[in-house]
Amino acid sequence: MSKISVSNVNQIIKNSKQADKVTITIPVKDKTYNIEFKNRLTLNEEESFVNRVLGFSFEQTTGEYLPEYNQLGKYIAVLQYMTNVEIPTLEDKSTIDCEKAKEFIDTIGLKEKIHEWFIDFGGTSEGRLGEYIYSLFNMADNKVDFIKEKQFHKSSMDSFFDELTNIVGQYSDKLKDINIKDVTDVFNKVKNMDESKFVTAIVDKAKEDKKESKDNITKLNEVKTK
Repeated sequence: MSKISVSNVNQIIKNSKQADKVTITIPVKDKTYNIEFKNRLTLNEEESFVNRVLGFSFEQTTGEYLPEYNQLGKYIAVLQYMTNVEIPTLEDKSTIDCEKAKEFIDTIGLKEKIHEWFIDFGGTSEGRLGEYIYSLFNMADNKVDFIKEKQFHKSSMDSFFDELTNIVGQYSDKLKDINIKDVTDVFNKVKNMDESKFVTAIVDKAKEDKKESKDNITKLNEVKTK
C-alpha cells in the first residue's frame, strides 16, 4: 500500500481551497453585489463560530436560554466567519446591530438558501457547503445543550441546598447534638450508592411508611369500637 506523502496532503488541501466558490448574487437597481462563501473554516474559526452562537443563546446576567437569538446568532456567525459581508454594528462599533443584521439576513433569504443547498444540491459545491454549515450548527447546538444541562443540574443542587438550609434552620434545636462527621458519612454513602438501589430504597421506605400509617389507623378504629 503506497503512502500519501505530506506534500500530497498539502496539494489536496490546496486544490480543495481552489474548488468552485459558492456565491449569492444580489441585484440592487443598476448594481450587483456578490456574497462569497468560504468552503471551510480553520479550527480556530470554527471555535469562534460556535462561541458566537453561544453568545447569542444565553442572557448574559441571568443565563436564561434565548431560542430566538440562538437562531439569529447562527446566521450572523455564517455571515461573519464564512462570507465577505461586514457585520453591522451600533454606534460603539463593537456591539452587533441585531435588528439590522436580522433584516439583512431575511432580505437575502440566507436561511432558506442554506436549507435549499443542504436539501437539493447534494454532490455540488452548494450541497457540500450546506452540509458543512449544518454541521457547524450541530456543533453549536451540542454546546448549547451541554450548557443548558449543566445549568439545570446546578439549579437542582442549589434548590437542594436551599431546602437543606431551611430544614437545618427549622430543626436547629433537634440537630444541635448531631455529629457533623456522621452526617457527612451518610451523604458519602448516598453519593456512592447505585442509583437503582437508591431509588428502590426510597420506594420501599415509602411503602413501609404507608403500611405503618394504615396499621395505626386500623388500631385507632379498633380502640374506638371497643
